[in-house]
Amino acid sequence: MDQVKIRNKEFAKQLVDYEGLQWGKITPTDFDGLIEYQDRGFIFFESKYKGTIFDLASGQGKAFKRLVDDLSKTKPAVLFLVWHDCASTEDIKIAHCKVVGYYFAGRWQRPKNARDLKWWCSRFIEHIKLNHYDHSPAPIRAVRDFRRGDPGRVPK
Repeated sequence: MDQVKIRNKEFAKQLVDYEGLQWGKITPTDFDGLIEYQDRGFIFFESKYKGTIFDLASGQGKAFKRLVDDLSKTKPAVLFLVWHDCASTEDIKIAHCKVVGYYFAGRWQRPKNARDLKWWCSRFIEHIKLNHYDHSPAPIRAVRDFRRGDPGRVPK
C-alpha cells in the first residue's frame, strides 16, 4: 500500500494562531482534509474526537455546508465527518476513521454502515466517474446510488 509522506512533520505540529482575524463573531476555520479529484469533484473531511457533537448550526458547520453547496453548483462535492479515538500524542490515521456523517446534495446523512473514510472516498470517486456531470446539480438517481453505499461498485 502506498504511504503518503508528511513533509516537515515538526512544522505540521505547530498550531496556527488566528488572533487578530475576527469580525464580530466571525473567525477563521480550517478543514482537516481536501481532495480535488481530477477537476471532477471535491471531497472535504473533518475529524473530531469520538463522541464529539458536530454542531451543524455553528459557524464552522454553516461554512462547511455553504462551501459544499456552492461548489456543488459546478462539480460534485461532499463533506465527510469522521470520529477518531487517538490520544493527543498519536497521529490520526484518517483513512481508517469511521465516517459518522456526510453532507451531499443539500442533505446531512448518517451512514447506515460503519465504513471508514477510505471506503467512502473511493465510493464518491467511483460515483463521479460513473456519472458524467455536465456542471449541473447531481441527477437524483446518482444521488440515491451514492447514498445507498453499494459496496459492489467500489474499487479496491
